[in-house]
Amino acid sequence: AILVLIFSLIFFGDKFYARAQGNDRFRFAVIGCTHIGVCESKDYELAVEKIKEYHPEFVLFLGGMIDSVSDTPVGVLWDTFDRITAKLGVPVYNVPGECRLTPLSVSEERKALMEKCFMDRYKRRSQSFEYKNNLYVGLDSGPLPGQGKDSLQAKAQIDFLNQTFSGKAGYNNTFIFTHRSPWSEDEGDEWFKLLHPVIKGKVKHVFGAHIHRLGSKKVDGITYVT
Repeated sequence: AILVLIFSLIFFGDKFYARAQGNDRFRFAVIGCTHIGVCESKDYELAVEKIKEYHPEFVLFLGGMIDSVSDTPVGVLWDTFDRITAKLGVPVYNVPGECRLTPLSVSEERKALMEKCFMDRYKRRSQSFEYKNNLYVGLDSGPLPGQGKDSLQAKAQIDFLNQTFSGKAGYNNTFIFTHRSPWSEDEGDEWFKLLHPVIKGKVKHVFGAHIHRLGSKKVDGITYVT
């Protein structure tokens, strides 16, 4: 419960307001790794109520919202997540992320069903949207079915980023939100070799989850937040 609440509330201080045109400001929430099915759903319900107290205009999900290790049918888990999420009453944006609290294995059939449930709801694995002259990019950092466990999918990510940034400039801020936090893991070398140069000078903040600890670092003007 504590981990969920910290992830829910960490970005709500005044310094994390986003600037918009005309010195307008707005709030958005960032939350990841709720592990519905392993963690109690009441913890997520409490997190949602706390988020609502801050009146965010939208919420970014960092994946890991459903834990595939649970014995509960996948559809039931997603229905529970949907029911609680609907209480936010604001738009939500989610990126895929396979994350487990335990190292137990999961069948390929269950993984495929998890993927189907995600796509049925969110339609795509990567996305971008604009809000008050700010650009938000949801980046798929998790392996597709059949790919290596630690794959960063670097080429697919670079292609999507280049396509998203093409012909776009003048935003007040550009944010990336993704499931993994490779800048805090062994994969950091690959991230900073391949992905960081693509976003350098374009992005202000990158949000990630997956490793279940809080941290931040600033590199070349980009603040990486886990």
